[in-house]
Amino acid sequence: MSLFARIWLSYWLMMAATLAATLTVTFLLAVERAESLDRLSPVVLANAAQAAAQRGEFGLRDWVLQEWHSNPELQIYFIDPAGRELTNRIIAGRPLVANADSFSVTTPAGRRYRMRIHRVSNFVFDVWNILLQPYTLIALAILVSGAGSALLARYVTRPVTCLREGVRMFAAGSLETRMPANLRGRADELGALARDFDAMAENLRALIASKEELLRDVSHELRSPLARLRVATSLARRGSEQERHFQRIDCEMKRLDAMLGQLLRFSRVASAPDSGFELLRLGTLVEECVADAAVEATMERKTIEVSFSQDLSVFGDREMLRSAIENVLRNAVRFAPEGSPIDVVMRRNSYSAVVSIVDQGPGVAEDDLPRIFDPFFRADAGNGAGLGLSIAQRIISIHGGTITARNRASGGLEVELSVPSR
Repeated sequence: MSLFARIWLSYWLMMAATLAATLTVTFLLAVERAESLDRLSPVVLANAAQAAAQRGEFGLRDWVLQEWHSNPELQIYFIDPAGRELTNRIIAGRPLVANADSFSVTTPAGRRYRMRIHRVSNFVFDVWNILLQPYTLIALAILVSGAGSALLARYVTRPVTCLREGVRMFAAGSLETRMPANLRGRADELGALARDFDAMAENLRALIASKEELLRDVSHELRSPLARLRVATSLARRGSEQERHFQRIDCEMKRLDAMLGQLLRFSRVASAPDSGFELLRLGTLVEECVADAAVEATMERKTIEVSFSQDLSVFGDREMLRSAIENVLRNAVRFAPEGSPIDVVMRRNSYSAVVSIVDQGPGVAEDDLPRIFDPFFRADAGNGAGLGLSIAQRIISIHGGTITARNRASGGLEVELSVPSR
């Protein structure tokens, strides 16, 4: 059974049962009322009237008015021998009993009154009495509640149907599918669900697009060294300068191995959980990275200068943070001019620990700055795979931090790694 049918039947049955119970109680009360009126025997009323007549005409008149207010469906008249009604009312309604004149009362003064009991009725009352029969009302209530429940069920299930259709289209491969604006604008849970779906769809679309772009980039990056390997292998088979060609083959294989290693690391970082996080001394970790990078810097007559006022603590994975800092630091060593210093500064910024790495190199074109953290992007024509800064950005993102790059006015590139501190 569909959700629409379930909601419709549930509301319909609930409303119909409620109305039926209400009408049943009302009907039973009316029946009880009618039976109580029927139990008002003319003999009983005549005896009560005679008792009231013992107080004189005024006592009888008071009793008549009291009965009139107590039982408005019945009208009791007292007519004297001259044909005058005791309370000067016009006699209306149909007689309750056939021989009404057989009931009479006598006052202490000897005045005798004939008692007539009539049931009040009119044409309008009779029409409504026919239309408002219990079974008629119950049938009408069922019809009205059924139509109202159908409208309510339709109102509830229409956005659900729209959501279902959107999910089906998205699952079929239409990644641009989004929820209608009127559904996203709702202030209830269904509107929130529609907005969450759009956010999920956008994230999945971006993720799939990035994966496809990464696959294209990997294919492109692997094509060049493989082509050079093919050429070097062909030349080596001809027998001329085999040693030089074998060196070229070895060099290209090392490049392929390094590229595949970075790809594997990038893949592991992209899906790395935070289960291995621990409390770390960031200053100690930075000094270890600087000590390793100093070996390469010394060979090119470059220096790395470190400065920080305190050893800040962060919560994270040691090897991942080490890899992020090393990637940025080696990138600075690579582009720094020969004989120039590389500054590594650590400081606290609000609730974050910031590691700033500054080189004196040529910097990056302003148009390329937003893309230097993209996989396989290289601002220069070097031989790197272009994954170092991408890996660093992913690691810092996993740790809840940010990484930014900007050109310095005095020249060079400054990269800041910011991680929440403890």
